[in-house]
Amino acid sequence: MTKSEIARHIWLGEPKLSFHPDRSTDLDEHPLRGLLRFGPYSKNLVPDPIRVATLAPQGESAKLYGFMRELNSEFEPTERKEYLPKWPGFHNVFSVRMRGAGGTCHAELDDEFEREFAASPAPHILLASRLTRAIHAMDARRSDFDVLFIYIPARWHKAYVGGDDEDFDLHDYLKAFTAARGLPIQLVREDKALSYPHRASVMWRG
Repeated sequence: MTKSEIARHIWLGEPKLSFHPDRSTDLDEHPLRGLLRFGPYSKNLVPDPIRVATLAPQGESAKLYGFMRELNSEFEPTERKEYLPKWPGFHNVFSVRMRGAGGTCHAELDDEFEREFAASPAPHILLASRLTRAIHAMDARRSDFDVLFIYIPARWHKAYVGGDDEDFDLHDYLKAFTAARGLPIQLVREDKALSYPHRASVMWRG
């Protein structure tokens, strides 16, 4: 190697992540292991318990309730075992409890929606409109919940994005709509959250 050449690569160690704003010793290279050891960096800013409201298709709210029960349960990893630790339950990871919000904080789309969705030439526009309308109605009960879980079944897949000439993504659209209202949401997709077989993986990526 001549003097004008540089080394082809430099090996850098994993940076240590901080898990507390004041305790400088709460450090770990592994983000999930760090959560288990120290809890989240901003846990003092999170309400306890976290009250979860739900929005689902007609007759399918129970699927979100089941998902919440899973978050509060334990799961051993069944893939990427060298990286994923055991999921010990929501409280043991985040040091706060999670429970369903009061009875008025759970909504479902009307029973006509599925028929209209199947017949719509622009299903992404129809779905976005119905979901934002339902979310707007939840604003009246905003003081009664902390986060809104929205169930997105796989049969709605054709509405996840717009047409080839449209810049539309359902996830991004709903996140932008609710962020402007200061309303945290979690989209719970059937294909990525409910039907995925490796449950510890699902819990960690939440």
